[in-house]
Amino acid sequence: SVRIQTYNRPSEKANLLISEGISSWTFNYGNTYRFSVSTKWVYPLTQKSYNNLVDGDLAYVTVANGDDNLYVQKLSAHFVSPLNSNLGNYYLYVPLFTGEEVLFNKAEALAMQEKYDDAIALLNVLIPKRTKNYNSSMHDLTKDKITNHYAGTDFKAKLVNAILDLKRIEFVHEGLRWLDILRLRMRIEHPVADKSITGQFNTVLEANDPRRQIQLPPSTVLAGLEPNTR
Repeated sequence: SVRIQTYNRPSEKANLLISEGISSWTFNYGNTYRFSVSTKWVYPLTQKSYNNLVDGDLAYVTVANGDDNLYVQKLSAHFVSPLNSNLGNYYLYVPLFTGEEVLFNKAEALAMQEKYDDAIALLNVLIPKRTKNYNSSMHDLTKDKITNHYAGTDFKAKLVNAILDLKRIEFVHEGLRWLDILRLRMRIEHPVADKSITGQFNTVLEANDPRRQIQLPPSTVLAGLEPNTR
């Protein structure tokens, strides 16, 4: 679709920094359970029928992969082959830094400074671009809408959660969520299929879990550095 082809297009003004590399992401990403995402968190963020924050369907293109898993189509590939050859590789343009990331970072900074109206106004710049059949009176964010959507009494925390939820679906598959998890020390719980038994169990990643640390490469360990505890 035009939307997919536009997301990583170098001519798109929102793409501030782009890299290119060999990748079959477009064809293989959604075909594996390991790399797809769960409808259990995608649908509550993107669909009106799940009472999402915006109270409207968001216009992200998703492809189902069975077993309640899907992926968001956002990166289109182009094929490059040498002259006089039928062989070649698929390449992707990958946005590394975008205007949307700047918007979310500024909105969070404004929320932390308790400039709530400014933060909400900034989010409402993006909402019309991401909502199907957009209607400002229905879909724009307000303090009341955010207050009613999230549990608790701290409005700052509710607004930050709203920003993080919108940011999560915007950058799905791109790895930015992990930076927020580390920065905000989020507790993470995942259902994990256990092949040795019937059913599932949950694995939990607490704020101080050593598995959050990236292991040092073998070359640095051989040079005398102590490896991170994992």
